[in-house]
Amino acid sequence: MLVVGRDVPGYASLMVVILFAFALQMIALGVLGEYIRQPRVNVIVTTAISTFRQVKVVGQVRQPQSLAYRDGLRVLDAILAVGGTSEFAAANRARIIRGEGPDAKEIRVRLGDLVSRGDLRHNVALEPGDVLVVPESLF
Repeated sequence: MLVVGRDVPGYASLMVVILFAFALQMIALGVLGEYIRQPRVNVIVTTAISTFRQVKVVGQVRQPQSLAYRDGLRVLDAILAVGGTSEFAAANRARIIRGEGPDAKEIRVRLGDLVSRGDLRHNVALEPGDVLVVPESLF
């Protein structure tokens, strides 16, 4: 049994997944109903992507966006997914913001060294909810 309410973090995303699965089931029943008497359809959501399972890449990148988190996701994967940095990026001043509020942690990333020199020490593993910020250069 699934209980959705205000006490459940991310309940809006959860509600969308439930409604999508139900709508998909109804569409499948309608289509199959033309060919099969009394069709039965089950829709199983194996992975629901919520805002809690995303990594955001913002600032001076080609296409700032939220990326679906997957196990093993690293800084280089995220930067490649957004098309790389812009010409105005201060890549070596990039940082990851991990967590929220007073408990937030900032991790410095020398993205320029990672991309230009292949320095894999800066290819930090990302976690769900991380925000990768690539600032603008000062000149």
